[in-house]
Amino acid sequence: MRAATTRESIASLTNATATDADRDREKEVTPIDFEFYETAEPFTRWLFAYMRDNLTAIRGRVFEPCVGNGAIVRASGHPHWFTNDLDMRWPADAHKNAKDVTLWQAHEVDWTITNPPFSEAIPILDHALAYSKVGVAMYLRLSIHEPLKEGIRRSFFAENKPTAVLMLPRFAHQRSRAKGIWSTDSMTSCWCVWLQEESHQVIDYAPESVIDELAEFTPSYRERMDALMGFTGTEAERQAQCIARWKVAA
Repeated sequence: MRAATTRESIASLTNATATDADRDREKEVTPIDFEFYETAEPFTRWLFAYMRDNLTAIRGRVFEPCVGNGAIVRASGHPHWFTNDLDMRWPADAHKNAKDVTLWQAHEVDWTITNPPFSEAIPILDHALAYSKVGVAMYLRLSIHEPLKEGIRRSFFAENKPTAVLMLPRFAHQRSRAKGIWSTDSMTSCWCVWLQEESHQVIDYAPESVIDELAEFTPSYRERMDALMGFTGTEAERQAQCIARWKVAA
């Protein structure tokens, strides 16, 4: 069961306006400027298999509020999704800011499963916990669990303890902006799962099969991300293009 949250403390972050979204869309940006990083397919397949075999199978209508290129939807094999993304260049059922509460109020869902922008994860998670009838699963950096001295994360996870934390191997989501090479994050990621019904808390770890699948998946992922960013040519040329792209962005 979801613990009580001090909703006044997050109101300023969760009430995003359409004007904010419109401003973002008017910028000359690539999807990565919206903190888009494709979710590795082996991670999604393991989530669905783990839930089926260990907790409760993911069924019913599932909401993906930050769908991006649809990687989670495709990998899941689940047939019933409602999708949203702020970036209108991605195909989705809706294009609203996932922090906008009216998006959540307009659609009944059993589950929310997503890889949200890390900087916006808590307000999106707060809505997901409030409006998902059965459960929530989010792909998050492990560091999000750290209680901070100030702000939302001072008490959010103490008040909203996840049912399960499923630890994942590190994965290079993007090229280094400084060096142009593929580099893993300084922190690994995990699936955080909340069930609305009371349940014991679980911490578990990706099996070797997920690590092996990830190694097979990585080359095609890197090609897709380079194509998304417009990086072409030899590896050295792609590295140089990456460095130049982020110098311009800075």
